[in-house]
Parts: sequence; structure tokens; C-alpha cells
Amino acid sequence: MTDAGYHSNALSATEVQLLGEIGLMACGAGNTKAARAIFEGLRILRPDQPLCLIGLAMSSLETGSPQDMAAILLESGHLPVARHAEFQVFLAMSLFAAGRRNESAGVLRNMLSVEQGESPALRLARELLRTYVANYHVIPPMCPLPEQESEQ
Repeated sequence: MTDAGYHSNALSATEVQLLGEIGLMACGAGNTKAARAIFEGLRILRPDQPLCLIGLAMSSLETGSPQDMAAILLESGHLPVARHAEFQVFLAMSLFAAGRRNESAGVLRNMLSVEQGESPALRLARELLRTYVANYHVIPPMCPLPEQESEQ
């Protein structure tokens, strides 16, 4: 049976989240081998969940470099999961960490031009783009700045 045969409803989103948190804790504790095993398994069972690829990228950062982390996510850009806002924000952060600031800002700009709403990922994307512009003077072409949220 191929990997594709396993993923339909093998794990709920809640179970994926719990296993992902365990994988991130393993990664943070320096046990990247266990973290990679968790995220590789999750990627087979639930390829539609962005946490699987984000976790793999995080585990590569522990043993490699920001360029390795960005490469994992860029190589996955053709997959449907890459359309998730969470994936896009993490891709932007990994590009920024790899010194690819303009590409990072471009990912955020493109994401914010398509996505609407107030999800945590979109709020983070708007704040990251504001920070890039304010602190690093990064302005991707034709990039309207996200509106400043009024503080009350």
C-alpha cells in the first residue's frame, strides 16, 4: 500500500496537533531524531496538515541551518498544504532567518493580498511585514503596508 492510502482520516486534527506539539518539544529538547520520526509519520498520515512540514523544517534547523529549513519548505511549495496560511508564515520566517528578506516579505505580501480575516497566522503575517518594513526597510514591490491596528 502506498503512503497515500493511509492518510484519509487516520488521525483527527486534534490528534495531529497533540503529536505535533510532542514533536516540537522533542525538537526543542535536542532530540531531533525523534522529532523527525514524528513529523515524517504525520506527513504520511495527514499530508494536508501544515504542522507536519513545519515540524520537519524545525527539526532541520536544530541540526542544520536556516537555509536548510527554508529549502525544506520551498521544496514543498507545490503541495496543496503550502496554501495554508500557517505554512506561508513559517516559510516567510524561514526565508528571513536565511537572510532572504525580500523573498520573505514577498511571501507575506502575496499571502495578505489573497487571504482575509483575523486568524493568528494572518495577524502574525501583518505584524511581520510591518516589522520588516519598520526595522529592516524591506518593501517588496507593489506592497501596500498592512493597516496599523488602532490601540485603544
